Amino acid sequence: MDIHELDTFIKEYQYESDRAVSALAVAYLEGCLIKLLQRFMVNDSRFIDEFILGDNANSLADNFSKRANLAFALGLLRLKELQDLNAIRKIQGIFNSKQGLLSFDDEEVRNRCLELVNAGDIFSSSAHKGKYKDTPRMRFLVAVAVLGHYLTYRAENEIKHREVFPTYD
Repeated sequence: MDIHELDTFIKEYQYESDRAVSALAVAYLEGCLIKLLQRFMVNDSRFIDEFILGDNANSLADNFSKRANLAFALGLLRLKELQDLNAIRKIQGIFNSKQGLLSFDDEEVRNRCLELVNAGDIFSSSAHKGKYKDTPRMRFLVAVAVLGHYLTYRAENEIKHREVFPTYD
């Protein structure tokens, strides 16, 4: 991900509240996970939607956490990406469970943001050093942007649909 792509992503979220940013980020990453998983699976969208990725009781991976774990189990994610996805999910959980004003500067949220490995890698790299202030919100946004980029790139360039075996009746 180059610096211009990162700038564009961050600008899209700059006027949103912290609570909205956490919800929008999880929705964005969940969409990226679904696309990645769909590309790896057989090209039968009705079956995949109903039994694997749909939001219903019959689905094996009906939520963000299960989808991330499935992608990792299938070798589509690196461990540090799974760890970041789980940290992001936990950050959104904090925002969802607490009423009133809450921000990325809240101690519990801030501590979770410090767990974001990919963002830490970006902030310590010489290419991005000093470009963005290392705040919890910025760390969160950078982690989401980097993960979204990785997941989208893999779905579009590395993973191909699996063959559907013919049925012989």
